[in-house]
Amino acid sequence: MTNNLVLIILFLLCNLNCKYIYSSETRNNDMSVNNILPALKERNDLGFDNKTRDLHSIVKDSLKFDYIFPNTDVSCGYVIRYFFHTNIHLGKESNKLISMNGSIFNFENIDINEEREYIISLTKSVLITVGDMYFGSSELQEFLNIYPDVVI
Repeated sequence: MTNNLVLIILFLLCNLNCKYIYSSETRNNDMSVNNILPALKERNDLGFDNKTRDLHSIVKDSLKFDYIFPNTDVSCGYVIRYFFHTNIHLGKESNKLISMNGSIFNFENIDINEEREYIISLTKSVLITVGDMYFGSSELQEFLNIYPDVVI
C-alpha cells in the first residue's frame, strides 16, 4: 500500500513538472531563439516577397511591449504585430523599421526615460511611418476606424 502511494505521488509530481515545462515552452514559443516577436497577421494581398515588416528595437524584454496603447484596450506589441503586420526584433543596436519592399526607416533616439512612455512613443513612430506608406495608409485607417479616440 505504501509503495503504491509513493508511486502515485511520484507520478503526480512528474506530471506537474511536465505541465510546468510545457507551459514554459508554450510561452517562449511566441518568441524564437532570435528574440523575435512574430507578426500576428501577414499581408497576402500585396505582390511583395515579404508579407510582413520588421521593427528592429533596442528593447530587450518582450514584456515591455505589453503596455496598453493609449485609448485602446490592446498592448503596444499587439498594435504593431497585428494591425501593422510587423515582426519585432528585440535587442538590436538601433530602432528602425524595414518595410515589405526592403526600405529602411531609422527612428531617431527617443529621449524618454520612463519605460511606458518610451514604448508608446516607439509604437507611435511605427504607426506614423507605416501610415505614410502607400499600402500602410489603409492599415492606419483601419486601426483608427476601430479605435477612433487614438491620438498619434
